[in-house]
Amino acid sequence: MEPTHEDKISDELPCECGAKDHKAGLIVKPWGDLDGIIEDKVKIQIFEDDKIMSVVISREKLKKRLGEI
Repeated sequence: MEPTHEDKISDELPCECGAKDHKAGLIVKPWGDLDGIIEDKVKIQIFEDDKIMSVVISREKLKKRLGEI
């Protein structure tokens, strides 16, 4: 999937691997649908060059996983 005009890549956290040619980043933001923001879900997007991958997961599951590492 390619980035759209709605994806704010200015909010991107750039990759910190140290490779000069690696153009990738991460965006984490609230998830919503036509009815509005769904408070217990987050959307995680990974950009690399002109491609984007997205997942929507539970905010609590993400916090738990981050606490485990």
